[in-house]
Amino acid sequence: KEIAPRVMNALKICVALILALTVCMLPTVSHDVLEVVDPMDQFYVADYANVIDEATEQLIVEKSAKLYEENGAQVVVVTVDFIGESTIEEYARTLFNKWGIGDKDKNNGVLLLMVIGEENYRCVRGSGLEEKLTTSAIKNILDLCLEPDFAKQDYSRGAYLFHNAVCVRLRQIDK
Repeated sequence: KEIAPRVMNALKICVALILALTVCMLPTVSHDVLEVVDPMDQFYVADYANVIDEATEQLIVEKSAKLYEENGAQVVVVTVDFIGESTIEEYARTLFNKWGIGDKDKNNGVLLLMVIGEENYRCVRGSGLEEKLTTSAIKNILDLCLEPDFAKQDYSRGAYLFHNAVCVRLRQIDK
């Protein structure tokens, strides 16, 4: 008769510990899922910060659609005001993967993320472009085509020049 209460107490303690551990882990698990913006109707430009003019958006969309038709590569420009607690690297990589930028088999997508409120930007490229569109090549394109206009807050011009340079480069790769 005395064993039953001990077993019940031990079971209660085990259940309480399991519940406590589960509750403690919930906040950690929820932070691992990074929320990013969704694509807009015009997949190649998602101007959530509203800093790219319509004419530039249309040019980027047209050039991107043509490039995709030619070789399956996609170049996408996304602007947001802020990204929250995550780093720009984490946010850009998550956005790139969630949207599935580039051809699935070739992994030849390029994302330009501009975080206007934080005065920062990041470029992510698919692993299929690592040898042909190197990190130094991307840095040069960012330094020459985006940075001067980004610093002057002419985001439309910087985005267009960056996008155009990357498209030209991706067309040369396939030749």
